[in-house]
Amino acid sequence: MLIQFNFRNFRSYKEDAVLDFTATKYTEHSGHIIEAGREKILPAAVVFGANGSGKTNLLRALKFMKNLIDDPETADELRCFGNESMQDHASLFEVYFIDEKSGKTYRYGFILETKRITEEWLDVKSRTGKQYKPVISRTDHIEISGISQAKLRKAENACEDGPVLPYCIKEYPEKFSEVSDFFSSLVFISGEDPVCTDLSSVTGKELLSYVTSFDPSVTGIRISDQDIIVERMNFEIPLSQESEGFRRMLALYPRLEDVLLNGKILAADNLGYGLHSLLLRNIIITFLHASANPHHAQLIMTTHDSRLLSNHADCLRRDEIWFASKNEAGESTLYSLAEFADEDGVKIRKDENHEKNYMNGKYGAVPQLDYIRLSDK
Repeated sequence: MLIQFNFRNFRSYKEDAVLDFTATKYTEHSGHIIEAGREKILPAAVVFGANGSGKTNLLRALKFMKNLIDDPETADELRCFGNESMQDHASLFEVYFIDEKSGKTYRYGFILETKRITEEWLDVKSRTGKQYKPVISRTDHIEISGISQAKLRKAENACEDGPVLPYCIKEYPEKFSEVSDFFSSLVFISGEDPVCTDLSSVTGKELLSYVTSFDPSVTGIRISDQDIIVERMNFEIPLSQESEGFRRMLALYPRLEDVLLNGKILAADNLGYGLHSLLLRNIIITFLHASANPHHAQLIMTTHDSRLLSNHADCLRRDEIWFASKNEAGESTLYSLAEFADEDGVKIRKDENHEKNYMNGKYGAVPQLDYIRLSDK
């Protein structure tokens, strides 16, 4: 499970950004809290903000880190903060996570300078431990606990500029299996991706149970090599002729099934694209309620749907609500409603109308608008 993700100098984020899943002492929706080892962890972080505020770049930063571990040779080129003065500055990426089976907590990160990793660390803390112990340490040279000097020299040659962790996962898979499992658990999707309905691995019965949770008028689903047929009370229709929102929900099924049944982490950009607010709320609630999410899957999602903040929606804790905001210099910042205070230093109460406050600009992270002006021709 993800506990915390930190990064800096990536795309629109110049300074340190921290996404923290650690539960605060707030009492609302206490059933959301997952106890893992000594940690109290939240299952969701929902990020609001204006267009271009940095919401997507948050997910891109996490995906960049995953890609660099999964396949260093094909990872996307690092995009530093846009200011030319930052191109030669170091970028940092760091995650804290816990393996629920062993109870071990890990801290892994690296510093990257002009396509070269200059520092890297992997530390571990046992279920009962109070201090982290180093597993991988890299500054001037590489240290890997429990590895002979001859094997360390081999690692030095193999990881001249790239990360050490992928090498360790490949060479010592059993020793680094929990770390490898964490990065494999990260699943990325975008609500704006073209609708793909490859459901070859799913049965019509499974799909029907899922579909009727949001459209009870569906009475059956037939899957063939040519098409998917949706049966309703008095007629049937090819899936290709259904609404885009219906097709998007159907296309989500394999990913949601994989994430929820295997306790993975879903990082979803603009998940509500084309979906009704109540339907999006229902997806979020599935992650928040222990009975629907017994394997402790987690959700990181971005959205423009402010109705999720309303008192009527009543689905998110204050520490599950996050905002991305960009200043006049184009620099993004990330902050939680839990750490937000007004001009007098007073924290936000749980019974405030968060949607109204947000739309009125109290929390920032909203567009600065004027009348749309068109040029004269």
